[in-house]
Amino acid sequence: MHKQTEDLNSLITNAADYLDSKLGYSPHTIRRHMWGWLRIKKLMALKGIQHYNQETQGKILYHQFKNRGINELSHHEKEFHNSVSMLTEFQVTGQIKVTPRIKRKDFIFNGPLGESIISFLDYKRIEERLSMVRLLCYQRYLFRFYQYCNKKLVRSITKIDLPFILHFIDQLDSGKGIPVDTIISTLRGFMKYAFEQKLLAVDYSTKIPKCKSVQQPKLPSTYSKKEIEKLIRSIERSSAIEKRNYAIILIAARLGLRASDICRLKFDNVHWDSSTIKIKQVKTGKELILPLLPDIGNAIIDYLKYGRPESEEPYIFLTEKPPYEPFSTSNVITHVPVAQLTPC
Repeated sequence: MHKQTEDLNSLITNAADYLDSKLGYSPHTIRRHMWGWLRIKKLMALKGIQHYNQETQGKILYHQFKNRGINELSHHEKEFHNSVSMLTEFQVTGQIKVTPRIKRKDFIFNGPLGESIISFLDYKRIEERLSMVRLLCYQRYLFRFYQYCNKKLVRSITKIDLPFILHFIDQLDSGKGIPVDTIISTLRGFMKYAFEQKLLAVDYSTKIPKCKSVQQPKLPSTYSKKEIEKLIRSIERSSAIEKRNYAIILIAARLGLRASDICRLKFDNVHWDSSTIKIKQVKTGKELILPLLPDIGNAIIDYLKYGRPESEEPYIFLTEKPPYEPFSTSNVITHVPVAQLTPC
């Protein structure tokens, strides 16, 4: 039985490598098919089936869908059906006849900066022996950074500094499915490599803020990402209270902080030298480090210089009427009175 399991594992691994190296499938798509193939493995064990072949495919599909046609299946069922068919096709023919999704030429790195990235990828491939799928992830994420550098006419890694990196992170849009935390992690590894290889005089990997995906709404879910950006642009900032509310809304929208954390935000939490915000979350008690994005930093400065009343309070945001003091409850943050928050 061990030999049959080993053969199936090898078939699955080879099929995944084929999707990666020959068809250029994204890591996300490959993982979806891997999930389907591992499900096949579990069903075979459940049914006591020892060998995978076309007959096994028929048994598995009948077990899952009985006599339902492909058009009667749900989206996820169709995905599994497709994964089963692909694995059988690869076992029989050694190929999977589908249209390639992404061409390798999409990941061409040119110039001095491109050479630095290629050197880093070679290091990851040779020294750390990354799989083809993992290496493709690194290529994708660094290519996004490479394109941004080209757009800003930055051709060499020596022209990169911390503000440039933070501006790149700031323009990443997680609302479009971009894995911001993974891109930042990859970029941190590249910067560490560049410092160790003496391509950079400063180790920016220690200065790039860690970013964890916070699974909570940034603003009420009735607003789309496009609407949120439109609302932010529409907020007036002429009065002291509007400057305060604008900074609060930016922090909520960009960083996803809870109202309880925003109302307790202190000067000590804002680290201007490393462009980070470090807090201990009120609800979970966990430490959290977030990037002090340029627009947030500018909004806070604008409020402190031209909106915040004089006070010895350690908290950044204060009530607009005397006695000027921190918010007594997070409900004040939740109900920030911004008249412009109406989609139009």
